[in-house]
Amino acid sequence: MKFHLANHFTREKLSAEILNPDSKIFFAVYKGDPVGYLKINMGNAQTVLPNDQAVEIERIYVDRLFKGMGIGKIFISKALEIAFSSHAKYIWLGVWEHNESAIRFYEKNGFEKYSEHIFKLGDDDQTDLLFKKMLKR
Repeated sequence: MKFHLANHFTREKLSAEILNPDSKIFFAVYKGDPVGYLKINMGNAQTVLPNDQAVEIERIYVDRLFKGMGIGKIFISKALEIAFSSHAKYIWLGVWEHNESAIRFYEKNGFEKYSEHIFKLGDDDQTDLLFKKMLKR
């Protein structure tokens, strides 16, 4: 995990993500402090099979103390709003196969598993389950 954080969350990489016009980042703030964030990718910014038919939720992180307070649901709503406005056909995400609470959360919000892929965490190969939600117009 330390290797992953040191290599994927550097100032340079985060700056590039923020400046990428195909990515959008939103924060949940409580009393001036960030308690969660959402990162959405469109077009070529998507991490798996970039395309113009979809929007990816790359990250939804909520501070443990604020879980269960509806922040994740607000983030999902924001992601759906952006997906609809960009005329995407579906919205998708990857989640670690052992993150059972996140899997339940996404399923409860209408996402269905459609595939999986290997995610490198340092030297460890881990399986991410890929979920998608078709958008009805």
